[in-house]
Amino acid sequence: MGKPIQFQPTQTLGEILALEPRARRVFEDWDIDYYCGGGRTLAEACGQSRGSLEELQDAFSHLLENAADYNEELEWCTTPFPQLTGYIVRKHHAYLRKKLPELLELAQKVSGIHAEDHPETAEVHKALAALQEALVPHLAKEEEKLFPSLCALEDAVVGKPGAPPPTHALGKFLPLVFKAHDHNNGLLAQIRKLTRHFHPPEDACYSFQRLWKGLRELEKDMHCHLHLENNVLLARAQDYEKRMTAARPAVGP
Repeated sequence: MGKPIQFQPTQTLGEILALEPRARRVFEDWDIDYYCGGGRTLAEACGQSRGSLEELQDAFSHLLENAADYNEELEWCTTPFPQLTGYIVRKHHAYLRKKLPELLELAQKVSGIHAEDHPETAEVHKALAALQEALVPHLAKEEEKLFPSLCALEDAVVGKPGAPPPTHALGKFLPLVFKAHDHNNGLLAQIRKLTRHFHPPEDACYSFQRLWKGLRELEKDMHCHLHLENNVLLARAQDYEKRMTAARPAVGP
């Protein structure tokens, strides 16, 4: 069993997650945005949460109770990009491609029946449709352009024999990726608000309850998905690009 880690208030959430990947589970329980808000300090995030910094530190003290589980999650911080991006595609992209159409169909059904008494169902259907519309092309762009570029960047940095130079300058389009992630996260937050944190009304039928449960599961998977991309994959890519820039010879006058 490891010793509890005490984090500093000035550390960012991203820095904390790099040291202790399981911290995301505490952040998730506390409704702290670690997936798109990794640049905030612990003090800033705690100031917007439901408890004190001391209580949050107490929650962190239980993180290392299961060493095997900890080690498994920690591996993502060092996993080569081809394996990491492959996992993201198989686990999270595949989940979204399967679940979004199912949930959208269910949302349309529930809205058609309950919109008069529960107008939030129509708003949920609208937000979910917007999320699918944004995600479908985004996933394709990641798989066809972003992920291959990241793998090429890593090959160049580690000096893989015969590795071609990266074809894209990440600094130009990574801000667009983060912006897309923020947009999608905003739609998730909108759905959470509309569903009152996924608590169905007392008169909710089985389909109504199933939709709210499915939306909760969607949010949970998306949070993990965004965390892996923002705080692990893209954070490492930015570090790689800084290393490549520092290694380039200075251009004379």
